[in-house]
Amino acid sequence: MVAYFQLQPLEAELQQLAEQYWQSERTVHYLIANSNEKIKRVLAVAASDESSTEAAVKALLELHGVDITVASAILAAIFPERYSVLDFRSLEALGHAPHDVHFYEEYLAFCKRLAESNIVKPQGDLPAPTPLRTIERALWEWSRSQGE
Repeated sequence: MVAYFQLQPLEAELQQLAEQYWQSERTVHYLIANSNEKIKRVLAVAASDESSTEAAVKALLELHGVDITVASAILAAIFPERYSVLDFRSLEALGHAPHDVHFYEEYLAFCKRLAESNIVKPQGDLPAPTPLRTIERALWEWSRSQGE
């Protein structure tokens, strides 16, 4: 089954939405349940240039407290040019709820196509200033603004 994504905000709104983006701080207290050795082993797989998306995500899912959304956030922090965060707000902006690793791969491919279309520019004043992360921030901000 192939996922279908329909961009809810207008393409012309994406850059402005990304500029309005803000996000609350997240806690990482759940990682305490994992041994240092396990964290090192999992991160070695996730941070490897040779690991596929599936292998990197599955490795991260071995950690206590890490689900697909957290795994995607970790990957986006390590490789902001290759990965985007699978966030409920971004998915809402595309008319979806979270799914599995294969869904994430399709979501990632969709976001990469948007980023490669040059409709947004990297945000040099934020961490990971890549078009892919700008798309993510725009989708998140669009969803947040819908709840106001």
